[in-house]
Amino acid sequence: YWWDHTDLTIAVQPHPKATEEQVQAIQDAIATWSDVLEDCFDGLITLTDVTGSDRNPQQAADIVVHFVPKAGGVVFGGYAICGDHGCPNILVRSDLPPALGRDPYSPQYIEWVALHEIGHALGLGHATNLLESTDLMGYGWPTLGDPVLSQCDIDALAYIFAWALEGTEPQPPGPGPFVCDAK
Repeated sequence: YWWDHTDLTIAVQPHPKATEEQVQAIQDAIATWSDVLEDCFDGLITLTDVTGSDRNPQQAADIVVHFVPKAGGVVFGGYAICGDHGCPNILVRSDLPPALGRDPYSPQYIEWVALHEIGHALGLGHATNLLESTDLMGYGWPTLGDPVLSQCDIDALAYIFAWALEGTEPQPPGPGPFVCDAK
């Protein structure tokens, strides 16, 4: 999937039982991505939180983050629901495997999951080596340490949005997978 515009919008749709701290954690993840995009792409690629700016946030945003504390007994922290041309919905939830030994409802963990899933919504895939990487797009955190937004992630976004950076018409990126070389 890929985006055909660079002024992306995002909204949070929390479950009615979500706490203010949990919703703020997701909004902090959005703010982090917004700042990173601004800093790395000089405002050419933006992510704007439009939560509450329209009666129906799903109609107001390119990406909607649904926070669901319990989602049916299947254990995962988040899931980006993507098609061939966009990633309009992200499900963030708090059910974790007990083996992780983390508080699944902590704002920090919710923020990390939201950061990871927003990365997918922007067009990023998983990091390699998936289970041994602390890269934000890997699964090594929280076991190996806090997630890190890497230069590889930024380079991959530049690849996805190459059409905009080159000033051409929107087009999908070249054939993948995109591979970052360690420097």
